[in-house]
Amino acid sequence: MLKQLVKSLLLGLPFGLVSLLSLPVFAENFSTTVNLRYNDGGQGQEGHTNLEFRIPLTQDPRSFFFLSPHLKVFNSGRFGSSITLGFRTLNNQAKNILGAWLAYDNRDTATNFFQQIAGGLEFLAERFDVKLNGFLPIGNTRTFVGDNLTGENIFDNTTLLIGRSQRFDAALKGAELQAGLIINIENDGYLRPSLGVYYLEAPGSGDAVGVKGGIDYHGGLFSGGISIQNDRILGTSVRFNIGINLTGTRPPQPSRIQERMEERIDRNSTILVANQNISAPALPAINPETGQPYEYFVVTDDPAGLRGNPNLNPANDVGLATALGATSNLNRVVYVYTANAPASFSNSFTVPGGTKLVSSAAPQIPFNALFGVGGAPVPNLAIPVNTGTKPVITNTINLTSGTNQAVVGFDVQPNNTFGIRGTNNVNPLIQFNHVAVQGNDNHLTTNAQGIFLTSASGNVRVLNNQVNNALREGIRLDRVTGNAVIDGNTVNGTRTAVATNNLEGAIF
Repeated sequence: MLKQLVKSLLLGLPFGLVSLLSLPVFAENFSTTVNLRYNDGGQGQEGHTNLEFRIPLTQDPRSFFFLSPHLKVFNSGRFGSSITLGFRTLNNQAKNILGAWLAYDNRDTATNFFQQIAGGLEFLAERFDVKLNGFLPIGNTRTFVGDNLTGENIFDNTTLLIGRSQRFDAALKGAELQAGLIINIENDGYLRPSLGVYYLEAPGSGDAVGVKGGIDYHGGLFSGGISIQNDRILGTSVRFNIGINLTGTRPPQPSRIQERMEERIDRNSTILVANQNISAPALPAINPETGQPYEYFVVTDDPAGLRGNPNLNPANDVGLATALGATSNLNRVVYVYTANAPASFSNSFTVPGGTKLVSSAAPQIPFNALFGVGGAPVPNLAIPVNTGTKPVITNTINLTSGTNQAVVGFDVQPNNTFGIRGTNNVNPLIQFNHVAVQGNDNHLTTNAQGIFLTSASGNVRVLNNQVNNALREGIRLDRVTGNAVIDGNTVNGTRTAVATNNLEGAIF
């Protein structure tokens, strides 16, 4: 923040030097003014507080050159500045004023340090005025901000392509023509209603013509205004501003054309920035653990609701075994989709190393993907969740020795045997499952723990599961190294074996 403030000051606000150089040429006709003004935000600009100076450089009774530096502090805490060189000349006989100005503006948006040059012409009379302003960004006028996920994800066989758009900030160039009327308020300044038309253009946004209207109040101590504008790029914006004159309280009397010589230049000195969302090619979902694309295998009897052409396997024992595969695959996701049809399996199944077995009925899928190599995180593997019913498995789910395996969102109903069991697993995750051991007390000499992990290591997580009617222990972890988190689980109805070894418990 300090760096940007210094940068703004160096580039746009040589206040001290200008003040010192201009002091010898001050005269009584046109004096230095200082205003403090707040400008509301809207489409294309951010609200900010503006400290405005106007310093005469050279002058005579009918004309003067002046310098107008501004320092801006935006609502976000960022800084900007402007410096304007202006000239006005008065024709007493015709009772009008001709003016011209040239300015440099800058603005820090956190994503870019935008700069522009601007200029304008003005014709001021006692009862009306016409003003023409133009502005042109310079330097880096467009910057990449980040990606937005569109939610339009498409399966392409085992690859999931993640729909996205890219966000850019682009400075707008343009011009504005406006005309205003002067309505005097006796001894209390005047009102200026105005209408205008303007043109905007930016790379990535095209061009647009807009209309603008507003009303301003000019007083001796206070001033302010409100305006409304509409165009295709920035849409509709309503903005207001309010200012206080720190150098004088004499109400202006525009019925005398001489008084209009000291009006502030009517222009928007804040660089307009369009926030663009541009369609971008879809990118494959990447496994952040390996840096390679995930391979999605869908198990379902009704894929309605899944876009594209997924790799489909039937929701039966053969289909689930095929999707799980026989060997480790560090990027495999087996997704049991039950949004439109239930699923039930009777065999025991093996989850190889690196494989994640998840269902669409889980309230969330607690792994991230990346879209494209080095892309930003994508929550929930970018596939539907919290839909349908949990698939039923009436046998054991086994995790072979391996890394980064997961079982998420299943209803496991083994008959007097283990529910979910793993050995030598690194970073295993067991979450959002319901394990209900079936059978009666005739088999109490059998081990039938609900969730049983042996020699697990790394980040071991057993979270948000419900375990009912297990034999010996509901959840048991043996010889664990690393960090183990057992949290949010509910264990009910744990049974005790006849040949007890004093190790029984809900969680051990």
